[in-house]
Amino acid sequence: MKSANQFKLKVDLLTKGIRGNLKPLRKGGGGPVGGVSFKVEDCVVNAPYTQNFAKLSPYEIVEVKGKYKLLKDGENVADVFVPKEPEYYKFCVDGIEMKRIVALDGVDTLVTSVLRHCSHKRKCAFCSLEYGEDFVKEKKPEQIAKVVEKAVEEDKNRHLVITTGTPPTPDKGALLVANVVKAVKEQTNIPIQVQVEPPKKLGFIDSLYDAGADAISLNVETFDLGIRSKVVPEKPSIEEYLKCLKYSLNLFEESNVSSWLLVGLGETFESLIDGCTMLCEIGAIPFVVPYRPSPSVNRKMCDYEYLMNVYIKIAEMMKSYGIKPKSKAGCTRCQACSAIDVALECIDNFQTEDL
Repeated sequence: MKSANQFKLKVDLLTKGIRGNLKPLRKGGGGPVGGVSFKVEDCVVNAPYTQNFAKLSPYEIVEVKGKYKLLKDGENVADVFVPKEPEYYKFCVDGIEMKRIVALDGVDTLVTSVLRHCSHKRKCAFCSLEYGEDFVKEKKPEQIAKVVEKAVEEDKNRHLVITTGTPPTPDKGALLVANVVKAVKEQTNIPIQVQVEPPKKLGFIDSLYDAGADAISLNVETFDLGIRSKVVPEKPSIEEYLKCLKYSLNLFEESNVSSWLLVGLGETFESLIDGCTMLCEIGAIPFVVPYRPSPSVNRKMCDYEYLMNVYIKIAEMMKSYGIKPKSKAGCTRCQACSAIDVALECIDNFQTEDL
């Protein structure tokens, strides 16, 4: 059982970031970038690292006699586990470094974006798909399968997240991702989460499930209609997301359907709560993550107290609906970028004054 102190520490690290002589294992792609992953107080954390505000963080990870320690303002906080660069990073497939095909994130999460580009002319405000240099724009299913097979030989506890930029096709990339899932599952039975936009026809979701995907995330990002046209100008409507999520819940097992919600984009507190209520009512996991600007954007993270209040309120809601935060695979298994799992574990013992 996690404690209120663990919850506060994780939220503090997510909002303030970390300093140290560390090497990020993932530099771009889908999801928050510019961070480093580690395990502290039994919590996996991916904290901002290369952003300007992180360079002013009171937190620092230092190596002492071969072990890592977390310091705050120079004072020891806890021992830290920092994952090493995986062995498979040393190898190539089709002349391409394997780490450019599939990266390690969190502690045991493999991540890949099949397409590192998108057909949307007006990009999402938080998009990091094309962030970084020398990335592989389009990856072949057999390339991803070979890398995943090699990565699982090294550590059988790993699981895989497959995302993609949105192509200009009715399936919105679902068929492309399904081909990757099938290729990977032919090599190894690693648990897989897929992340796609709602396709034009619900039957394309069946393609992902039939290919062997274990979990799915359809990411609304924000329920605030006041900012949605600016934040996700070309993504489908909220209604389309909810329809797709409901359909997915008829295919995938309990706790394997989720949706990312970003905090700190200018949304109202009420829109966050209302959106999470909609997700909980249909049985989907609201995966609540603070928006992290890429290192090229000179912007701070959202406020610590605001994020704490969001997590407490949403954890209370999830508990009342019986929503479990852990999936077989993916972001909702890793939880490095979110603190909702810790909030749920300690909510009964958490007092408002603990903020």
